[in-house]
Amino acid sequence: MAGFTWTSQKAKMEAIGFLARPGVIESISAQVQHKYIERFKERFAGRYTSEYPYDVGDNKFGYQYRIDISHAEGCPDELLTHISGKYKLRLENNDFIRDLVDNYGFIFTNGAQDSAKIFKTVSLIGGNDFEWFKSTFYVNERFIASLITKIKSTDFAFQVIESTETPKKIKRNSKNKAAGKASHSEFSEEQLLTLGWIGEACVYQALINKDCDLISKLSLAETDDYVVEWYNNGFASTESWEDNSVGKGCDIEVRNGKRSIFIEVKSSKRKSGIFTMTTNELVKMKQELENYYIVKVDNLEKILKNKPVDMQVFDLPYDKFFKPEKMKEATFRMESEMNE
Repeated sequence: MAGFTWTSQKAKMEAIGFLARPGVIESISAQVQHKYIERFKERFAGRYTSEYPYDVGDNKFGYQYRIDISHAEGCPDELLTHISGKYKLRLENNDFIRDLVDNYGFIFTNGAQDSAKIFKTVSLIGGNDFEWFKSTFYVNERFIASLITKIKSTDFAFQVIESTETPKKIKRNSKNKAAGKASHSEFSEEQLLTLGWIGEACVYQALINKDCDLISKLSLAETDDYVVEWYNNGFASTESWEDNSVGKGCDIEVRNGKRSIFIEVKSSKRKSGIFTMTTNELVKMKQELENYYIVKVDNLEKILKNKPVDMQVFDLPYDKFFKPEKMKEATFRMESEMNE
């Protein structure tokens, strides 16, 4: 198996910081020749989960360690040169993977790593190693913090663009490559929630400014005297903010005395064709029909480049996209009483 050595300790620690980020590693696997199984178990006691080591019988490889990676967004340049695969990103180097498990808190597992444990382990090393590690570990936090700073100053722009694509229902756990790639994100669940609020802030500001393109899409007029209620207004200035839109079925409500409209905002760092709807949102959408809108906010990263983010407005989403008779196919799962 081809190996590699790092050009510097800095490059190595930047690689470890990236790999330690939540959502980056899908698995660290260990395929071990049968005669070495017990040796592996003794060598890595407490640092592997039950599915490993995978016994390859009398296969010619004594040990084969692999890291499967969900995405390469923000990956340091030197590490990127050692990652192979177009759809299944993989890193193979027994010595480096042993080092990760021995010294930095990683484990052999078919699942997520304990990022907090790895961070604590490296923090105890301290010095330049820890600083280099943090430079890549905190990439997403710095990105989101920069966006929030812009949002607070309202120094950002937006543009409403025409919808050229029709949202389609996709199956969960699909094995096709496109759906497989879409199931992973470079952000943690908490970070995705914050990105969502940032997108909502863009829509809220456009409503407050009476952006003519947006309010026209929402069947409002510039002369309308309307009230905007954004459930997560205040997230940018409040620590440990909790999602106040939970159970509401939408993120923003606009009232003009004649009617109320309900807006669900879906946000992405770049352009994304994937978004999900909760049960509460679908129920509210069905109840309100022509008063319910989905606003897709794409390219949030443009805020930091002083370029306008993109907004697409979808009216009548229930009739157009989610109504059962509009669906070509649906998959259902029978549950026993034990699983209810």
